[in-house]
Amino acid sequence: MILGSKILLKLVKEKKLVESLSERELTNPEGAGFDLRLGEVYQIEGRAFLGIKDRETPRVRLMAKYEEKLVTRRSSHNYTIQPGEFYLVTTVEKINLPLNICATFIPRTTTFRSGLFLRTGIAHPGYRGKLTFGLKNEGPVPVILEMGCRMVHIQFHWVDGRGNPYRGQWQWGSNNGKKRKTNLNGFRFNEKNLKRHTGKYPVSTRRIKIVNSKDKTVVDDNYPDFLENEGLKLLVLKEKYIITP
Repeated sequence: MILGSKILLKLVKEKKLVESLSERELTNPEGAGFDLRLGEVYQIEGRAFLGIKDRETPRVRLMAKYEEKLVTRRSSHNYTIQPGEFYLVTTVEKINLPLNICATFIPRTTTFRSGLFLRTGIAHPGYRGKLTFGLKNEGPVPVILEMGCRMVHIQFHWVDGRGNPYRGQWQWGSNNGKKRKTNLNGFRFNEKNLKRHTGKYPVSTRRIKIVNSKDKTVVDDNYPDFLENEGLKLLVLKEKYIITP
């Protein structure tokens, strides 16, 4: 079931379902969702690899960024996408999905009327951060984008029976194209070194498995995420765990 504006605005206010919404969306949203704005434009470089266990995405280079102070200076706040060019684009807004809500995305019709095609996905329950999409100019004319323009409509859906939390490397809106790290294999954490190593490795590159060293049961396979759960955090601080790839 798609959630309506009244419920969404309540969730924004009480649960911070979406952060940094424009005044338009906070006061008079259109349809059954919110329009999200263009925040950053990235060019991809290097190479990509998609394997069975490992993967590597291309490096990214920031080309343009939305800044509130530049809104009135239109010439310095635009970015032109030439025919055939492909970019990754992020939103100004951040979302914080609970485990009973997921989100889908619909490109605004102005994008494809201009020759732009937006590649979107789904935001799974538990995802937090900005959103990243693929954007390509498949038309015959250059398209000038004003940073901060509305580009995609987000809709929210109840998940019947509660979903499993998102555990991917793109949590928190990361665009870091590094390989998965496995160099913590066999490392045992206790309360002291857990705190020391918590911030050592970027969230976007840590896809590892936490296993209870006593009974070998899997606690979580994306280490940073389970720290968000206070119950598991207390459990980890009391017990020792072994990390395996």
